[in-house]
Amino acid sequence: MTQPSPDTPNANGPQAHDWLTGGGELGELIRGYDWSQTSLGPIESWPQSLRSAVSILLPSKAQIAMFWGPDLITLYNDAYRPVLGDKHPNALGKSGREVWSELWETGLRSLFAGVLQTGEAFWASDWPF
Repeated sequence: MTQPSPDTPNANGPQAHDWLTGGGELGELIRGYDWSQTSLGPIESWPQSLRSAVSILLPSKAQIAMFWGPDLITLYNDAYRPVLGDKHPNALGKSGREVWSELWETGLRSLFAGVLQTGEAFWASDWPF
């Protein structure tokens, strides 16, 4: 039986171990999370844009959180953990609305609505998240 070469793409698409390496505690949590239970779906089916974004945020020393898709699924790096406090690690994979429920009606909803409508990111220097 012939073994596939390392250059042959997996018939089921990229596997998490193919692109998701390192990243400290959050890298490990993301690799072990059951993403099929979220609107993002199985990690092996994530689009290249999401895989690239995660690959950039994980090793960063800057505090980075990302809220992906219409459900605003929360992904973040090790540097962002202190911002979440007791919400970590349960915030991973949850909707931004659920993670930041105490801020949702006081401005967060409209901020994210603007992002979803325009596709433009925002600067959150004056927000507690």
